[in-house]
Amino acid sequence: MESYIDYFKNTYGAQVNLGEFGAPVPDLNGNMTEREQSLYVSDLMKLFYRKRASISGLNYWTLRFGTTNLVNSDFSTREVYDTLTKYYNPGVVYGRVLNNLGEPIKNVKVRATNYDTTVVTDSNGYYSVQLPSGNTSYTFTTLEGAVKNVEISLLPGERKEYNQRITPVETGIIS
Repeated sequence: MESYIDYFKNTYGAQVNLGEFGAPVPDLNGNMTEREQSLYVSDLMKLFYRKRASISGLNYWTLRFGTTNLVNSDFSTREVYDTLTKYYNPGVVYGRVLNNLGEPIKNVKVRATNYDTTVVTDSNGYYSVQLPSGNTSYTFTTLEGAVKNVEISLLPGERKEYNQRITPVETGIIS
């Protein structure tokens, strides 16, 4: 799938619209358990998220009935429903990065490692990143090389403030 997205983006400069994507299609994917369906779709959604600059639309097929259904015939949700909810109802982590004196630090790279997404703090130390819900590892890195790693958990649609203090890297003693 990734090579197809890259092909259309690189060859034609085109945005990709993925229509009627779903799993499992027995002739293509074989039969899958509910758990296997959820993991398969999760892997695809992670790829689609990483390639989001090249994707203009995404449609999952089908809500009910068939092999790719999101809900059972009694309308109870399948595991894949929650997998898709993480992406279609993302959360937001936002906050401010400060030094030990409480002063804002600009140009700190805030990287969500699970999704290979990076934002940079503004001149007042503020950042904001929208990501699928769940547990995500973040790395805060200053221009001087100070690093702080944390894990933040988001619920679908949640906005979570996370302020971070970073100790500067010691560069040596001036005599």
